[in-house]
Amino acid sequence: MPHELSWHTPRRIAHARIFGDMGMEQLNAFTQELQHYVEDGDAPIHVLLDDSEAGPPPLTIKEARAIFDMDKIDLTQLGWFVGIVEPKLMAKIMLPLMSSMMDIQYKRFDNIDDAIAFLEEEDATLSLSY
Repeated sequence: MPHELSWHTPRRIAHARIFGDMGMEQLNAFTQELQHYVEDGDAPIHVLLDDSEAGPPPLTIKEARAIFDMDKIDLTQLGWFVGIVEPKLMAKIMLPLMSSMMDIQYKRFDNIDDAIAFLEEEDATLSLSY
């Protein structure tokens, strides 16, 4: 699962782009990198997720949950995971289910502008006026 991770809004909103197939090793690498963003940022850290080019996750829900249960990410420091494009069908089904099981706030929008507007409404500490 190749991925790119960068700050959309320094120390507050990360932008994650996932493309290609993923396995446990790749998901683990992504999770470890995301943990650095959580540690370096100012909570809550929100994540804009572009998974429009991601392959289907070949892992079970139990395996995905284990990634987050291994204390790699402090989930208490996370705000929203916000999808910003239309995902492939499997992700459309699996992501809401997995986020619910892992107690992660998740929502999806058709574009980044709507996602940012949502985050501004949900998090009064964000000041994203451009």
